[in-house]
Amino acid sequence: MFIKSVLLSPEMAKELLSRNNKNRPVKEDRVNVLARDILAGNWKQTGETVKIGLAGNLLDGQHRLAAIVKANGSVNVMIAYDVDDSAIDYIDTGVSRSASDVLSIGGHNNAGVMASGLRQLVVYERGLFSGEGRGGSKSGRLVTNHEVVDALNRHPHFIDAVQTYNRLAKAAKGGSGLMIGPSLGSFFIYQFSKQDQEKATEFFMGLAGQMAFDADSPVFKLRERLIANRVANAKLASRTIAAIVIKSWNLFKEGKKAKERLHFRVGEEFPKF
Repeated sequence: MFIKSVLLSPEMAKELLSRNNKNRPVKEDRVNVLARDILAGNWKQTGETVKIGLAGNLLDGQHRLAAIVKANGSVNVMIAYDVDDSAIDYIDTGVSRSASDVLSIGGHNNAGVMASGLRQLVVYERGLFSGEGRGGSKSGRLVTNHEVVDALNRHPHFIDAVQTYNRLAKAAKGGSGLMIGPSLGSFFIYQFSKQDQEKATEFFMGLAGQMAFDADSPVFKLRERLIANRVANAKLASRTIAAIVIKSWNLFKEGKKAKERLHFRVGEEFPKF
């Protein structure tokens, strides 16, 4: 076996893919994410290789090759030639490094909360935010480790939002809790604070039960809605929770009252803030 660095063109990638006779099904979402990295100039050689077996078949690297074709750009790739064909049973059986791992290695505390909140921020910047997690089949909702780190570099005060979330959640632990998960919670704290720091502080302190509001306040209405959801048999979807949080914030920021129970109905357009 020998390894060589090659400037791989889309034509060369197509030729290697034509030898893809024994491999797992291609995940199109993964191809789209890698192609996006190539187009954005974020492709890096990490030491991972495209592997070609003794019989000339492609053993590993189909997603990288398909991304090169999709992006229609040439990039440097390490290729391992004459790999024992039986090695395919041992390829990609390790544990992948998560965004949380990368942030933790970088010296950040609360890396798990920070990574999940930053994913929400990246998706929001793409114009795809709907209050849901990063799952689903749309490649636009998949966020790479590099994109998470890049988001933190561009938004260094997101660290403060995570610390605020953890502090409020801890303070609320003896009561009903903050009632918004860490991913959405830290994301909303960051976004609302950019709009109005003072009002955002009041909003989340009220939600955590650390500040009292009148019964017709949108913060009071939201807290009551989320407390009811906590004990309900049929829980609200994360998308619905995100929508009513945004509705409540918009009313509160504008100094308006909540005239009725906060709702997010089927077919309704997702609110903006």
